[in-house]
Amino acid sequence: MSDDKDEKAPEAGDSGEKKEDPEVFDYRKVPCYEGADRESFYTVIYKKREPALLRNVTLGPCVYKWNARYLSNSVGSKSVNILVSSQSRFDFMNKNFLNRTLPFNELVKRCSGMGKHSGDHFLCEREYYTLRPSEDKREDFFKHHKGLQDDFKMPNLIPKEKLVSTSLKVNSPEIVTWIQYDVMDTVLCQVQGSRRIVLFPPNQSSNLYLHEDKSLVLDVDHPDVKKFPRFANAERWECEISSPGDVLFIPALWFHSSICKDFGVAVSCLWRHLDKDHYDKKDPLNHKDPIAASRALEMLNKAVKQLDVLPEDYRHFYYRMMINRIHEKLPDDSPPA
Repeated sequence: MSDDKDEKAPEAGDSGEKKEDPEVFDYRKVPCYEGADRESFYTVIYKKREPALLRNVTLGPCVYKWNARYLSNSVGSKSVNILVSSQSRFDFMNKNFLNRTLPFNELVKRCSGMGKHSGDHFLCEREYYTLRPSEDKREDFFKHHKGLQDDFKMPNLIPKEKLVSTSLKVNSPEIVTWIQYDVMDTVLCQVQGSRRIVLFPPNQSSNLYLHEDKSLVLDVDHPDVKKFPRFANAERWECEISSPGDVLFIPALWFHSSICKDFGVAVSCLWRHLDKDHYDKKDPLNHKDPIAASRALEMLNKAVKQLDVLPEDYRHFYYRMMINRIHEKLPDDSPPA
């Protein structure tokens, strides 16, 4: 365990409250494909640039081996980075979680409820945990989790020459991740447990109240409609990942949130959709926007700053002029900004 005792634990907030019945939102069900091979994936599914749930994908012996006891025994007490919170809904704005370390077998024990855990609580008796990626190196499941690497077979859908990272996901039941997007294509390979995934197309960004790459809407089922009125208008897709061998394809730029129903184990694989020259080679987490997009957003921030010297009514006028210029580049059916 980490011995960092000085950091003040975050206080519980509204984002952690559980509400039993979700609001009713219209949504499109993510299409499901049985036994898709590499050829059908690229000729039928991939070119649509829409999410797809692939059933019964060959992932190797992990699908029947990776129960809590096997995971604990195979990896042992290796120290891993985690996020821990007193609330199941992690809040990136208010930081209602701590960065800590645990032995891997202890993390699995706490997430799965397999026996009484060892050591002190970080925050309270009821805590929620998730395995955290490294911040200074690219995730490589096959190198970072010795003892498990031979059990998992990466789907043959992924072009190996474009593969960027593979990361192990381990989480407590009930965890809800914030809405975010990835700049690369992703497949989430479910091995243990079940989860519901809520997704939004890239053109819905104006309905999602973004702060950088994440949405300020923390609860996709009970949004604060007074604070986020446009969220109810967002085009919404959903799917249930409930069986070992379920693989969800999430195209780059699609927003997504995961609602974990129980102890969950998965492997996430990211690969480049664009030519490699478009991506920042110094970005170990693969979170940065394509280089051209990053530069454009930086220039936009500077352009907006230039208007600070003008009175408010002038600023608002030219903000709208800037928006209109951008809207001219968008398809006619794009949602309003």
